[in-house]
Amino acid sequence: MDLALAVTHFPHKGLTFAVLFGCPIVLEEDIVRRLSFATNEASHPLLVPGILAEIERNRHIELVESTINDIELQLFNLDFQQPIEEQMLDRPTEGAEKDKDVRSNWLDTTFLRNNLMSWKTQLLKMAEHADELLEPPDRDGFRGKDFSQGSRKMAKTSFKIKDRILSIVEEYEDKIRECTIRVDGMAMATQWVSDLGTIFA
Repeated sequence: MDLALAVTHFPHKGLTFAVLFGCPIVLEEDIVRRLSFATNEASHPLLVPGILAEIERNRHIELVESTINDIELQLFNLDFQQPIEEQMLDRPTEGAEKDKDVRSNWLDTTFLRNNLMSWKTQLLKMAEHADELLEPPDRDGFRGKDFSQGSRKMAKTSFKIKDRILSIVEEYEDKIRECTIRVDGMAMATQWVSDLGTIFA
């Protein structure tokens, strides 16, 4: 379900060409629906990237919640409902499988957290670009100070897009922290089980 976006904007025409790769039909319908609601924003160069940011936000939040649920289930399975001596007797068979699952979940969560951090960096670059678009282009395409009515609308849309992107970035920071807490918690729990296993071995 990874997506990639290529966008070319023509400022003199207020025209944007965009290609979204990896887009299933359901997502295509959602994007077309979102675009149909655009009025003054339709000619903004960050409209399509902004829609992509919203779509990826929804997908990433679902991924994080699903991954966190898996990790919490693993931690629950490590919660020593069985006496340690019995756990050690089970270790050659069930224990090896549990260790493999724990290791796999730990790696998945670490990988997800790193990707969220990379995507957050891209969102911050998008917010910086929205700042650049606050200053309208002159007829030669250079940024000037002559604010026409259309330029004011462009600036207003840039403010809205930047504000929304920064809100999404805050959500990503929360999700990154949640992943970090689970990764650290799993490392600590497995270390504790390992230390107890050594004591009772």
